[in-house]
Amino acid sequence: MMACQICGGRDVVEEFLAAKVWPLSAGWSPLRFERKRFAGLKYDVTSPVFGLRRPEGCSDEVIVAELERQAAEILGPWNRKEYGSLVEVCGENLRLNRCLAEMGL
Repeated sequence: MMACQICGGRDVVEEFLAAKVWPLSAGWSPLRFERKRFAGLKYDVTSPVFGLRRPEGCSDEVIVAELERQAAEILGPWNRKEYGSLVEVCGENLRLNRCLAEMGL
């Protein structure tokens, strides 16, 4: 199964924001790639490992809300066409953010 069936475009932008990298710039790469099993999936997914740590003193909700806010600044607010496409491609509307998972969120 392809990552686009579990990660929408907005999710990928949020992953790069969490990793603090700009995907079209030179000079960055993950430490390594690992095959991991994530909750809700019946198969392993290749996942980049950035060595991310959960920010101290921040709840899951605060961290996620900040990433969503930053992504909205770049992409604009959600619209019906974008959401409809996500539901159509992802089926069960499973959203995976590998960077948040790496931080234990």
